[in-house]
Amino acid sequence: MLITVSMNRFRYLNIPMIKVIFCALFLLETSISFSQDSSEFYPVYCATEDKSLEDEISVEYFQAVKNDKAIYRGKQFKALREMHAKRRNAFLSLLRNGKLIYAGELHRHVQKIMDEVASSTPGQKDIRVFIVRDESANAFNMGGGNIFIHLGLLRRLTSDSELAFILGHELGHDYLNHYHDKTIESAELIVNDSVNKRIREIRRLEYGRVSELNELLVPWLLASKTKSRECEYAADQFGLERLEGTSFDPKSFSNVFTILDESDKEIDSTLFDFKALFFLDQIDDDFTRALKFNTQSSLGSFKVEKDSLEDLLRTHPFGSQRKQELAAQLSIEIDETANIPVESEYESIRNLAEREVIAGVMHDGNIGRAVFHSLNLIRSKPNDKFAQRILAFSFAYFAYAKTHRILGKSIGNNSHHNSENFNELLLFIRQLKPEQCLQISNILIENFNGEEYVSYPAKTVESAFYKNYEDFSIQHDILSLEESNYYLENALHSIVVASNLYK
Repeated sequence: MLITVSMNRFRYLNIPMIKVIFCALFLLETSISFSQDSSEFYPVYCATEDKSLEDEISVEYFQAVKNDKAIYRGKQFKALREMHAKRRNAFLSLLRNGKLIYAGELHRHVQKIMDEVASSTPGQKDIRVFIVRDESANAFNMGGGNIFIHLGLLRRLTSDSELAFILGHELGHDYLNHYHDKTIESAELIVNDSVNKRIREIRRLEYGRVSELNELLVPWLLASKTKSRECEYAADQFGLERLEGTSFDPKSFSNVFTILDESDKEIDSTLFDFKALFFLDQIDDDFTRALKFNTQSSLGSFKVEKDSLEDLLRTHPFGSQRKQELAAQLSIEIDETANIPVESEYESIRNLAEREVIAGVMHDGNIGRAVFHSLNLIRSKPNDKFAQRILAFSFAYFAYAKTHRILGKSIGNNSHHNSENFNELLLFIRQLKPEQCLQISNILIENFNGEEYVSYPAKTVESAFYKNYEDFSIQHDILSLEESNYYLENALHSIVVASNLYK
């Protein structure tokens, strides 16, 4: 490992050289000890530059353009080229914003399952899986043998068989050319002279433009959505067929649709017990105010009316319909009341995905979400050191943020779109005094056995809280040495800015 220390930081603070030398020696010892402790978790580095991958993405773009140029001409070819460019730019945006995971233990596991599923497909080229740093439960295909699956879906699945079905489904979209067909369909609409002429006429109307546009485009829209649903059914069947003759259970599809239909709900909706989770009884302070919640919306409750047009405008069929289609194919009955437990072999994959979600939202500056996911992980794995590290760090940060009035950006707002648990967590954090936040951080460290891996980031922030900026600078450099600590850097940088350091 190449060790570098930012001398500008020390120069600003006028730290004696002997301390700089001591810091460098300590950095070496610390970095070695961190890497040797296998019980400590470091997320996959948030890569934002990868020349090799960017070159591959560009090669795919030029090959797609070349293939279309051999078939299409004029305006249609130009429209297709522009759409291929948008695909390339979307791919590059995910990469450059650090949203893709394509290395590490979690990725190796997912790619291994993808390889096994793809091996049963005649003539299938290599398929690459990219894990997207996103909390939502989703997976998608962008053509070119590239499949994307969100961390939010990986953390909700209960078995490798469910994962295999999802990957088989996305492989179906690729193998059946659904993405490319959709691209051609969209390009044809863009260059349709009669449609464009009618749109120009409608724009010149003084009244009734919306109704005229609806009359023109809704039939096409309905036809497009119908075709999209047909593609989903075809991909479902393709995915199911890929599981036949493998070690995976084809019947796993049923729970996949249940998971997707319930993706707006928490995995564990049991309300947090903040007194127990934060050891508040061990702190000599009054937390009564912070523990009083009022989650009733001032707007009252809403009744969602079902629109008869909703079914027609869906791009995906309802999960229940897809279940019945595949159940009929396998000649099986589906037990809708069954509670599917997490298979023991998949538990570690869920935990890895959860930790990567935590790192991702922390890196994005959404520390409230990082705390939320860490508490969920602690409930199932009380000794998870990474979750412990995040909680201790976060409450030390909240203490600092409250004194410098920068808390709001880091925790977000209460909303009826949030779960009750998350809204209560935000209310709890807001009601705490800065000193109480720091007390929680320290009692967490004490109950988590005070290990350096857990405590060091929190103590770094504590130094800034007490305005010990010399110590903060040294500790910050130690954390910055490890690329895998990337997820802490934005929060630490906000302290640098708020404290007017390193000008």
